[in-house]
Amino acid sequence: MKIIFFGAGNSAYNIWQQVVKKPGFYTDEYLAFADNNATLWGTNFCGKPVIAPAEINKWEADLIVIASLYENSIRRQLVKELGISKQKIYSYDEYFRRCYAIWIYRKRYGNVEIEEKQEGSKIKDIVIYTAMIGDYDELREPLFLSDDITYVCMTNNKNLKSDIWNIEYISDDSFDDVYLARHIKMNPHIYFHDYETSIWVDGKYQIMDDLRIYISLYQKQSNILCFPHPERECICDEAAVCINSKRGNKKDIILQVAKYLKEGFPLDYGLYETGCIVRAHKDEQVKRLMEFWEEELLKNSVRDQLSFPYVCWKNNFTPDICDLDVNRNRWLLQRRTLYK
Repeated sequence: MKIIFFGAGNSAYNIWQQVVKKPGFYTDEYLAFADNNATLWGTNFCGKPVIAPAEINKWEADLIVIASLYENSIRRQLVKELGISKQKIYSYDEYFRRCYAIWIYRKRYGNVEIEEKQEGSKIKDIVIYTAMIGDYDELREPLFLSDDITYVCMTNNKNLKSDIWNIEYISDDSFDDVYLARHIKMNPHIYFHDYETSIWVDGKYQIMDDLRIYISLYQKQSNILCFPHPERECICDEAAVCINSKRGNKKDIILQVAKYLKEGFPLDYGLYETGCIVRAHKDEQVKRLMEFWEEELLKNSVRDQLSFPYVCWKNNFTPDICDLDVNRNRWLLQRRTLYK
């Protein structure tokens, strides 16, 4: 990938220091820095030329990474004044997540080329499903449709409607809303007997393209395909973030992680983003894994990203992974005002 940074100030300098310190992590080609300060045009910054924003298109960069505190105004400038596609514009945090996911992928599989295959559209008997439990989520309509793909949304909200998703109402007084959503997520084999493959997609994501192509590109030998966590690979780090951001009960999280470590669960074992999971859900090993995962959730904290790597380790199971950030890629996008 060819990259132009937008910004040539302190933020850009600090970002560049991270880039040069980790050449095995940041492996793209860095072309130039763009900046709105005309006095900098034609000079060098961190060994790269500083260019006017109007020159960006001439450089044929693949991505523009905003290296400035004025992210929102720069993003608007790039789109509205310079006609640059939103898909090419990244914040530094988004760019870091992209690089991290690629780094994790290469650690496992090596520096392999990923070639698009045509057989993705031949995958049959596939259901893409989500759950909207409670009334706080907005159901996002998929932008890709095919007669060979069934979209199912399971919900206890009788006001939820969709032109694309098949709405299936569900009620279970034995679970609160959080656990009911997790129960649906973990048990496609219970709900989708007529399908060979299921893809769970969290409700916060919009489906942008044909997920069957995603499967054909990244599924190798495992009956489960996940996104890697694009920021962390250690359960202890994940626990700390959950506690600091008040996502989950602090005591439950600490006891859970302590239990796993006492059993020998290794540090830096790897983490998965569970917002999108592909499963051959009729496979007996996959069924057992999902049942064990739900048992762990019921016994411990509600943070399923803490229990899933442990469940895989305990059962000697390794899901396939991709090299993508689950929040922003060709197939999925976490919608924010930022992108509108």
